[in-house]
Amino acid sequence: MATSFYKVGGTLPINSSSYVIRTADTELFNLLKQGEYCYVFNSRQMGKSSIKDQTQYKLKKEGFFCIDIDLQGIGTQVTQQEWYVSFIYNLLNAIALEEKIEIDLGSWIEPRSYLSPSQLLNNFVSHELLTSVQKKIVIFIDEIDCSFGLSFRDNFFALIRFFYNQRNQNINYQRLTFCLLGVATPSDLIKNPVESPFNIGKAVELNGFEFHESLVLAEGLKGLASNQNETLKQVLYWTGGQPFLTQTVCDLLVKLDIKVSEGKEKETIRQLVYSQLINNYHDYQHFDQIKTRLIANENRVGKLLEIYQYILKHGIFLSKDLGKEKEFESELRLSGLVVRRNGGLEVFNPIYQEIFNQDWVQEQLDSIRPYFRVV
Repeated sequence: MATSFYKVGGTLPINSSSYVIRTADTELFNLLKQGEYCYVFNSRQMGKSSIKDQTQYKLKKEGFFCIDIDLQGIGTQVTQQEWYVSFIYNLLNAIALEEKIEIDLGSWIEPRSYLSPSQLLNNFVSHELLTSVQKKIVIFIDEIDCSFGLSFRDNFFALIRFFYNQRNQNINYQRLTFCLLGVATPSDLIKNPVESPFNIGKAVELNGFEFHESLVLAEGLKGLASNQNETLKQVLYWTGGQPFLTQTVCDLLVKLDIKVSEGKEKETIRQLVYSQLINNYHDYQHFDQIKTRLIANENRVGKLLEIYQYILKHGIFLSKDLGKEKEFESELRLSGLVVRRNGGLEVFNPIYQEIFNQDWVQEQLDSIRPYFRVV
């Protein structure tokens, strides 16, 4: 099979045959359609950008005006003025494409040079975006974690909250909605304790693929598996429904042309997972990203590894046992290594459990705490 049915890595095309529609798809679409501010926060390679594109496509069919801004495209090595102007430039381009309206950004900014960067964006939204576009508007902001290193990021998210609060005073703002996506938690958005927290919007939980949702993936196993559904069940057992890993294992079956006989599904998938992923995990950036995220904060890595080690030993770490340290739950979940299940934290899937095992954890602990002893 020269062309795989599956898509490994990156955003899935709108018409992708292997796109799995999850509960989150319906929830996000309905909330945005109702004008709710939303955020989709999760670990990397969980399908955030794909669900964003699919939702935009459906909203546009309903007559919405959608603007898609990826903060990676603006970058971080910029001044506050440059960053805000770049953001405005993205809005302006979207208006120009949709409404065929020409606005020269330089000429627009010049008479407003006395405004602060955030006031400049506020002015553009109120006097240009909301007047030029009469449709309901949804602005998707992806990779919001790219803004976390910016000294002025609090002002930006406070401005989004300001737009939301303006709905009570200006009916035009009821047509404006934001959807934030990234590897983050709501508490990450505004860090200044003097500022009000980012306490608006609805969280949309993006979980792994469930079997009943992902039957579309079995279609790509025709000609390889005698029992496609049972083969898919075994794939999901190992991946836990993690989107990147699920597409990867299915794609490996196709690329390696592995035949899965009736009754041999469990053993065949186990051998494939060990030989191609677990034994060669260094070949995949996916696993390196998990490690990097987990050990990034040297002041907190010890506690995070302690909790994860407890999960490996006992199968679950009950959320109530975190006490006042709930932020550790968020950090562990954003690494992608664990998920909230059965009232606590569990390892996302057996693949992670085999790679990031007790020996791996002890190795990390030994490197930061030479005399660390498990209690």
